[in-house]
Amino acid sequence: MASVDGVHFRIWEPRKNPSTKWYSHKYKKAGLSYEIAVALHHNRIVWVNGPFPAGENDKTIFEKPGGLKSKLKGNQAVVGDEGYRGVAATRNSLDPEELKDMKGRAKARQETINARLKNFSILRGPFRTCGGKRLERHKAAMEACLVIIQYELENGASLMKV
Repeated sequence: MASVDGVHFRIWEPRKNPSTKWYSHKYKKAGLSYEIAVALHHNRIVWVNGPFPAGENDKTIFEKPGGLKSKLKGNQAVVGDEGYRGVAATRNSLDPEELKDMKGRAKARQETINARLKNFSILRGPFRTCGGKRLERHKAAMEACLVIIQYELENGASLMKV
């Protein structure tokens, strides 16, 4: 079982392809979105999918062919925030208190990973590159930062328990 969340990063709007699809509601500017999943009972990042234009919502990215939903088998489930309502386990008023607490802790662990990503200067501000390789370069920077975070998780900077 894992938690899943989308995270946005700022970019300069592509001049050759300007569109509202790049608009990030989190920044009110152009951005990219990634979907990241973190194991609930291990200090492990288990899934990264992206980049996508920030205008695509979390649920759409989750349900894309080859996306995380297609990788889940049988009765496997993920915990997500309200953006995943209907496709993942989200908090609701019918949950027993213990389950609400577990989902809250799972989401907090997920946000910890997102916050650690934003500690890297290359991902904190607008990504300053242009041209046809913009998405490839951003993805390479993002994956490099995730490798560093995973190394930290395996060597003492663990996440809280669910």
